[in-house]
Amino acid sequence: MPLQSAKIKGVADVVMCVDCTGSMDPCITELKTQIETFVTGLEKPATTNLKPVDWRMRIIGFRDLTCDAKPWINLEAPMVKTVTEAKGQVAALSTDSASTGGDEPESALDAIWYAATQTPWRDNCTKIVVLFSDDTALEILHKDTVAKGAVGNDVSAVKQALAERGIRLYAWAKTCPVWEQLKATPKTVFSAVSGADGLKSIDFKELLATLAKTVSQVAESGPSSAGAKTVAIG
Repeated sequence: MPLQSAKIKGVADVVMCVDCTGSMDPCITELKTQIETFVTGLEKPATTNLKPVDWRMRIIGFRDLTCDAKPWINLEAPMVKTVTEAKGQVAALSTDSASTGGDEPESALDAIWYAATQTPWRDNCTKIVVLFSDDTALEILHKDTVAKGAVGNDVSAVKQALAERGIRLYAWAKTCPVWEQLKATPKTVFSAVSGADGLKSIDFKELLATLAKTVSQVAESGPSSAGAKTVAIG
């Protein structure tokens, strides 16, 4: 059922970037199970002080552009606005046994650049990129990304792409030089993944419910609001 426009308090476009290398199976399984939790949190906020969000979403899977024959999933996927469509994009994610990403690091930096620059963001919406990975990130953008239009081949090109569009970045990944630079930038919230369990130790139902609350809060504030809300994963 469409949201009642009189009750909508914010507009948000969300792109999720998900590492699809071998060790991410538990995370992907949880996302497939819990993506409706995130959508429900946007459409029917659990707290009375939040209003429903006019949302759109797309979900991109990435691996390692330097060694995987199939480094992308859903790279050209459209923005969707129903839970059924969102589930369909999540369902496409997999850790292909023939595309394991090799040894870490992975192409997270490229994924963020594509999400930022190749998404048809709506005018006057709150723009959000979410990333999940249990590996470190390659420090140099792939030559194909540079050929696509990246201004430079390192983290500075991604920082520029995010800043120019006013994008908020929320990421869960292993600490590395890329994240040491990105987490210091405005509108970025970074949660370090560590230990043998990595993302497997996270309660994704709670994480996605909290993330939906955060999106609702920043969407209500509007795209030009300063700072970034912290996502507590509990």
